Amino acid sequence: MEATPLAADIYNNGRNVDDTSTGKYFSIDGIRAPDTADVQDLWSSYLAEGNGYNPTSISQNAIEGTTEFESTSPLKNSAAASLALATIDMHIATLDSMYQAKTACTAKKQQQASSFWDRAAAITIGWAEGASEGGSDTDGHLFFQIAQELCEHFDSCDENGHSKINNLVVEEFINGLQYVRTFQCDRLQSSIDTIATLLQAVLVDNLAFHTQFASDFDDMHCLLAYVSANAIVPFLRAAAPELANTVEAKIRVASNPLICVVEDRDAIYSSLKNFVTLSAIDCDLLGSQVCGLDAGQSPIDSNPDTVYTSNNSGHTVANGEYVPDVDVKDLSKLKQVIQGICNAVDTTSARNSYEDEDTIGMSIKSMSLYAKYRMDDELLFNQYVYALYDDVDKTDGSFMFDGRPATEYAHTIASDAFDAEIINTGCLAVKVLHVWMWIVHKLQLAVQQCDEGVPENYGAIDEAATLWESGLLFQMAENLGPRFGHQQMNGMTYLNRQIIDRLNSAQVYHQDKANSCQSKNALGGLRVIVKEIVSYMTAVLIQKLIVAMVDYPNSSSTQEDMVELMSFAVLPRIMGCGHEELYYDLYEKLATRSFDKSSIPFATTAIHSHLNCLGLSCDDIGTVSGPVLYPVCSDNFDIAGYVPVNPIATNTIAKLDLDAAAINQMIQLEKYDIATNIYLEGHNYYDYDKEDIGFVSLRRMTQSATIGYTSFPQYELYSSYFSENGIENKPDPGAFAHQIFMDATSPEGRFAPATTEQRRSVVEITLASF
Repeated sequence: MEATPLAADIYNNGRNVDDTSTGKYFSIDGIRAPDTADVQDLWSSYLAEGNGYNPTSISQNAIEGTTEFESTSPLKNSAAASLALATIDMHIATLDSMYQAKTACTAKKQQQASSFWDRAAAITIGWAEGASEGGSDTDGHLFFQIAQELCEHFDSCDENGHSKINNLVVEEFINGLQYVRTFQCDRLQSSIDTIATLLQAVLVDNLAFHTQFASDFDDMHCLLAYVSANAIVPFLRAAAPELANTVEAKIRVASNPLICVVEDRDAIYSSLKNFVTLSAIDCDLLGSQVCGLDAGQSPIDSNPDTVYTSNNSGHTVANGEYVPDVDVKDLSKLKQVIQGICNAVDTTSARNSYEDEDTIGMSIKSMSLYAKYRMDDELLFNQYVYALYDDVDKTDGSFMFDGRPATEYAHTIASDAFDAEIINTGCLAVKVLHVWMWIVHKLQLAVQQCDEGVPENYGAIDEAATLWESGLLFQMAENLGPRFGHQQMNGMTYLNRQIIDRLNSAQVYHQDKANSCQSKNALGGLRVIVKEIVSYMTAVLIQKLIVAMVDYPNSSSTQEDMVELMSFAVLPRIMGCGHEELYYDLYEKLATRSFDKSSIPFATTAIHSHLNCLGLSCDDIGTVSGPVLYPVCSDNFDIAGYVPVNPIATNTIAKLDLDAAAINQMIQLEKYDIATNIYLEGHNYYDYDKEDIGFVSLRRMTQSATIGYTSFPQYELYSSYFSENGIENKPDPGAFAHQIFMDATSPEGRFAPATTEQRRSVVEITLASF
């Protein structure tokens, strides 16, 4: 891995803080070595750590890309270095400065004691937090910001959105300064002890968080769990050596190739729980809930998995056209929650309903905050993250949108609407962002439940159907249909009819609990139905965007906000079609509060041209009534000027490049499992003529069973070349290409030290060439 000399130079020699006594800069490397005896004892325990742990070297190794960070990407190394700097180097400097203040206090040197105490506060909080009480939600880089981000991860902030631990830390720094000024040195020691314990509480939550979500090579949490463990093991060892030994044994990193392991989470959480007890840390301050976990329970979401019960009440959905198998009455109450938001008398009431009303088992806000956990391995959610992110948080390598985690895009947009006191925009946001994506999640879960084949766990398809109605999207489709010339079809508008009919078809796979999901090709058939449902759900969003544009300007002063909001809901689907330049062009015209009605022809034509990609046709959208600026929609199945004899079938095959586009995007997000699954299982090309094959993947396109024969010159040329030269012991081009792809998305093999961009390029060339 290429070293970063400039970053290393700043770490070793400083850059921003003058040391007037030496004429040099203060550096992190210079202030991390303690001067006081109390902290020197702690520093000695850092230096003495074993089992492959060396906390004092973590920051520099990550900055320089050496030892355990030799095979990791620059993005991961940046995140690891930032976390280590705050939780190890600056943590030690904070403690040392506080004890130096105590020494000066005892010596009656008030100015010196105050200076050291100020320095401790500065090192803990940092300049980037700003002057406002509570600091910044996103801009800090030190311990203070870590505590803030953790409370947001765990949804455990105070009513103002601030970390409770940070509030107490600042309060104790204020108290300590008063003790310094009045030479109450014993009480100053009490403040030091309190702050030290609060910082250790942050270390507990930090390790619990990264440990829970550490999975494998495609997840940065594994590496950050290792850094977090290095930060806390000296404290664990001081409390009880066996606690440190457990953590060191369960969290390990080695390089060449990179092997990052986090195992036996229960043992790690148990060690943390024991440490909390021994250190007298207040459990109420912890967001991770490690104090009250049962074995195997998640510290993020302590609610047990859904337990389905039968629908014995006769409850129905969609005017009685869909009859759930399981009890969804509580979920149907979402309608009242959303109505409470939309009909609120003021934004405070609307926000309270959005954040706190959990009659369905969770708040609407939680639908977005928990999405990054529940939907971490789902393609469409990650395509929205890919499309909307506009920055990278250098402290942890996560993707950002509008200054917040991109995985929380729905919450960010809704929260901005409430902050601006625009209730109708917030009302619409929860429907088209939160609920819409949660339905997609439930549909994907239904496929997973069918694949797992445990009849008692079938129920997600009923939840999806219920959410479509109780999330008021069914009513939205009913209202939009007539504006686009859609007539009623047996009691509901066209798009609702397509969606409800397919939900009923999907339910059939689960109703015959003994056979359907286990029958041949069942999973492929259900996947097709789910894709079609999502397509028609997308059509409703497209109609809403078109109406927002066409009705602008109207009597509402917030119509521009509606155009922007619906652009956030629709345009990521355009990005999913691989047309990134067009996406950014549309984004600039529609999603930056600069909409002009003259953009309607361009925007609608662009959307029409992508209907085929989205599994839709012009008839599925219809033609909006009224405006002359609205262009005529015409289905076009030509391919770069080529007019196929069988246009629909040919376009289905051509959509293999959408698989390649999705793989490219997921690799850039380092979602290698999703990319590999698309490559192996396929996502966009379903062979209706060969249902024994079903979805055709890029992997299968090189297999003789799929392409039908291998007796053609090019295939024989490649096979002969590979066989004669003994390349990879792969006698055919398909096997050779497959191995390259798998190596490029694996932590091991020939591409172990490669960057994300290098891996993406390898995959792109391989897919295009073979």
